[in-house]
Amino acid sequence: MSRLIILIAMLPAPLFAEPNVIIHILNYHYVTPEVFEADLKEQDSTITQKQIEMQYSDFLKKVESAQKEQVKILRRMINRYSLRGVYIEGLTEKNHKDTIRFIETLKKYEKEKTPPESDFDRLVEAQNKIDLLELGAAGRLVVKGELNTLLPAEDSEAFEAAKPVRSDGKVKFDMKANERREDAIVRNLLKGSRVVVITLGKDHDLHDNIRRLSPKVRYRRLDIVFGRVEFKKMNAVYKQFLALQTKKTSDAEWTRFEKKVHTEIDPIIKKLEDVAGPDYPHLQHLLWAGRDYLYWMLKDCRTGRKCDGENPVKDHSVQELFEKHLKEAECIINE
Repeated sequence: MSRLIILIAMLPAPLFAEPNVIIHILNYHYVTPEVFEADLKEQDSTITQKQIEMQYSDFLKKVESAQKEQVKILRRMINRYSLRGVYIEGLTEKNHKDTIRFIETLKKYEKEKTPPESDFDRLVEAQNKIDLLELGAAGRLVVKGELNTLLPAEDSEAFEAAKPVRSDGKVKFDMKANERREDAIVRNLLKGSRVVVITLGKDHDLHDNIRRLSPKVRYRRLDIVFGRVEFKKMNAVYKQFLALQTKKTSDAEWTRFEKKVHTEIDPIIKKLEDVAGPDYPHLQHLLWAGRDYLYWMLKDCRTGRKCDGENPVKDHSVQELFEKHLKEAECIINE
């Protein structure tokens, strides 16, 4: 037995530390006023400075709003999965120490700050808000002490090679360099265990990279704008169920339909379990409808609304409860 333990200990760490799930939270990037202005002028050379300032103000509000939603999602994941760190786009082994020092500075400011009394105080406070926006949702939680640390998602060489802005100022996107960068990101994520979370821009999709490098690991993308597509899919499944319910459908057809529903809805339920809660009541209702009643309904309510077997709640069938939660989700989504 002791020889076996020694052999296991000699195995490379990824063989037994590899994560089961990689959750990609779609990130909404903060950019500096200079970069924002250059991008707008490239699109429209006639744009005025006042228009640029108005659009940048709107942009900051959107980033702030998006990060508040990301904070809610991350808090649920910290509690659900006991997360100690979150992988961050743009964070490499080279800039990691500087970022942690920057976080410590922000922590100190948050502890010691007092209501601003002078113009200088207000300037410092305004800069602190920008610093937090630049740091991102996960960084904010580290500053608050709700998350232990930020983890480098990037390999510095691959990250630099994939940057679209060249030294001469020209923009050139290199597909192969970007693919190598995404491969490097996935290799870093595979160093984690159980559930790994990364904040990464929506233009990145790691499905192919994970399938190639570690096909057993599940991959989920989460957007803060979440619920409408999932409702439509669940509602479409229900319409198909009602159509089958009204005709004499064979057991073989029901079995095929049930398998199809599992394929379409199981990934949605997994996503909902990560995010649903008091902050997102529409997602909570979708979760209850899908996880708690949909599959029960598929088995017991094939011949009518009254259903076979015991009703889960007095005077309500499984199908009625499924409908109730689906309609509640729809009402909240359409508010």
